[in-house]
Amino acid sequence: MAPLSSLTLALRLENVAISYVKYVIKLFYPAGLALMYRHPVSYPAWQIVGAVTVLLAVSIFALAHMRRRPWFFTGWFWYILTLLPTIGLVKVGISYMADRYTYMPFVGLFIILAMSLPERSKLTYAAASSATALIIICVTLTNNQLKYWRNGVTLFSRAAAVTKDSYFAYYSLGYTLNKEGRYAEAEMAFNEAAKIKPYYAEALLYLGLTRLKQDKLNESLEVFKEAIQARPSMAEAYNGAGVALMSLGRLDEAAAYFKRALAADSGDEAAILNLKLITSNKHMED
Repeated sequence: MAPLSSLTLALRLENVAISYVKYVIKLFYPAGLALMYRHPVSYPAWQIVGAVTVLLAVSIFALAHMRRRPWFFTGWFWYILTLLPTIGLVKVGISYMADRYTYMPFVGLFIILAMSLPERSKLTYAAASSATALIIICVTLTNNQLKYWRNGVTLFSRAAAVTKDSYFAYYSLGYTLNKEGRYAEAEMAFNEAAKIKPYYAEALLYLGLTRLKQDKLNESLEVFKEAIQARPSMAEAYNGAGVALMSLGRLDEAAAYFKRALAADSGDEAAILNLKLITSNKHMED
């Protein structure tokens, strides 16, 4: 859970109103869907006022017509209440919205749509054609959306493209590319994550590792040092810096970094092994 110090109550309340409206828009205009959405730092005043106005107007209408249109009351407050636990008042994780949260809440909106049709409407040719066209459009959009879920690269590439400034989307893309051995591409993704969120320790660590795997020793060393500044307790960053120094032939400096890695994590097997390698090399030289 995100503490109030990182996300104020005022911003959370603004997010609640705007998210309720955004989810409705996504139902009718499902464009720009992604795995994750980064929480905005602030909202324009017109969005806040507009969202609150819409929510109040629809809620008042539902209450005023509760007896004449009970299905509208049921559908609207079904949507409001089932979405409430995940609307963002209590923020969990990095996203302020998630498409998966809407599966159950949208049932309420579908109730409104279904019950708004006349009970004994005649199925004209135009109506049947429109319904068929709508189904074809939905199937096409669904098929297109599924393409983004083929693998981690397509999934996080889509998230990075849609959200644009999501450091975690770029970090996740870099992590996936790194696992596939696509180090140059992973380096660009980690670099972008670090630009969006300065002192992002994990992104800096993996940026250093991808550069190390490309034999960019001096560049990786500088990034490992930045990762250490961002998080002094990160043993992997000390070990990475030590490996870069060892590859550059600066064994005494490398040993010092491996010792600092062990000070941060006494069970770091990589640092233990690397320190033994330096010690054995020195004994052989002697």
